Amino acid sequence: MLGNYGKYLGIAFQIEDDFISSLGEEKVTGKSVSDILKKRKTFMVCYVNTFGKSEYKKKLNEILRKDIIGSDDIVEIKKIFEETGAIKASKEYISYYTNKAIESIKNLKESDAKRFLIELAYYLANRNK
Repeated sequence: MLGNYGKYLGIAFQIEDDFISSLGEEKVTGKSVSDILKKRKTFMVCYVNTFGKSEYKKKLNEILRKDIIGSDDIVEIKKIFEETGAIKASKEYISYYTNKAIESIKNLKESDAKRFLIELAYYLANRNK
């Protein structure tokens, strides 16, 4: 029960972290577009490579193969994420796995601990830092 809670919340957290580190504004999130600059295979990169049209896959991977990714490249990657539905899918998967985490503890007796776990799940799913 708690193992599934941790597993599902961990997945939601990682997708959210990828989202923030790929699209967040540094002034708000405290994170730059570091996942893009580090060429990490985030949820959105994997989504584009799995579900995106070939021209989006090609353009994304051309940019990620560059030695240095510039500001125009970052704008282009964000555009690719938007146009392929990767941003929308990220939000949907964050919600899905957060709800699965909460659902996995539904049989716990009502307690402060259970309420804390539920609040924690919602907090992590809706954070911007």
